[in-house]
Amino acid sequence: MSSNEARLARLSKFFNNVIYNQRILTSSREGCNFIESVCAQADPAACLHKLLSKSSGLIAIQACVRFDTSPSNINENTVLLLEYLQSPALEAIDSGTALGKILLTLVEPPFFWDAFTEAFRAGLLKANACQSYAWLLLRLIYLPGKASAPYLTFVAKYPDVIDAILKSSEGDTRNLGQKIKHALSLELQDLHIDAEVKPGGRHDNDHADHRLISIMPTADELL
Repeated sequence: MSSNEARLARLSKFFNNVIYNQRILTSSREGCNFIESVCAQADPAACLHKLLSKSSGLIAIQACVRFDTSPSNINENTVLLLEYLQSPALEAIDSGTALGKILLTLVEPPFFWDAFTEAFRAGLLKANACQSYAWLLLRLIYLPGKASAPYLTFVAKYPDVIDAILKSSEGDTRNLGQKIKHALSLELQDLHIDAEVKPGGRHDNDHADHRLISIMPTADELL
């Protein structure tokens, strides 16, 4: 067995021990190990199902982002979990409902969300962490029904957040900002994962009113 195979076997054993309640996370180090074990799962959809089907999985996924909410840990460890959760395969399951359950577990109660927001507003996050923050905010706004209401209120209360996302040096982050901005104009019943297929909001030259679209494509549109 190669060293990489041995590592994957170790991580898989750790993941299953936590999921099946044979091991309880008790420290920041174990939280980081659990994030690593989640990201080592080859099938994100199967991983998501295990996390949702076992109460110990939801407890663990919540705990691993709370043990250490410092900007340095978010930049180095928590962001890896958020990037893993951005798999298109997860967004496609039940129109994003399954993914939404995991994300709500991460942010409610808002110990991690508040720290993540504070680090973002203070400019303490790396580029990929900023992109993950914008993605997480968009997904929270896309939650069905009244679940999205606190995050719509959040964007209204902190306009500097959306401004910073729209002014990011990273095109992918700016395009997420355009989607957030577009979502704010939709009716509450239209705020769900399928909102992205509606006209407008994909980038800075995508408008619901076709008369506002510039003939010359912008840099973000090309991206």
